[in-house]
Formats: sequence, structure tokens, C-alpha cells
Amino acid sequence: MGKFTSESAKKAGSRSKRGISEKTKQWDLLGEKVTGKYTERVFRYLDKLEDERFLDAYMNLLEYFKPKQARTQISSDPDNPLFDGVTIRVIDGAKGE
Repeated sequence: MGKFTSESAKKAGSRSKRGISEKTKQWDLLGEKVTGKYTERVFRYLDKLEDERFLDAYMNLLEYFKPKQARTQISSDPDNPLFDGVTIRVIDGAKGE
């Protein structure tokens, strides 16, 4: 039995007897329009925005194509910490360190 991978999922989906759902077709069409037909219009709109509004609009737009990953909350018992001493080293790229 083969290992389940994104490639095997794509192959299985392409062989589906049901075909592509209407919702998937609509999302694909929206993606094509945003990345094609509406690209210049979106850029003109974004260019007119002040920095804070620009970032909000841009991040909202990006989420349609790069959804946020699920967040994981890690907690531990104060008497039994998950990490025993963590060192963070800051590298200054301008100095080449």
C-alpha cells in the first residue's frame, strides 16, 4: 500500500468520478480573476492606501491564497518546564555576524 502524499491526493482527485465541485470551480475562477484580470485594478487600489490600511487589505487578500496555518498553544507545568534554558542569538546582517 502506497504512502499518502499530496501528490497521491492530487492523482486520486483527478480520477474522481464526481468531478470538480461547483464550489471549487468558483474558487478557481475567483483566483484566476484576482491574479489575472483584476490584478492591475487591485494594485491601483492598494497603491492609494495609507500604510496601515494597505497592510490590512493586503493581508486579507493574501489569506485567500496562503491561508494561515493552524496555531498551537503549548503550555507546561512550572515545576516541569518543556525547555530548560533557551539561548537566542541575534545576528546583525549589516555587520556580517
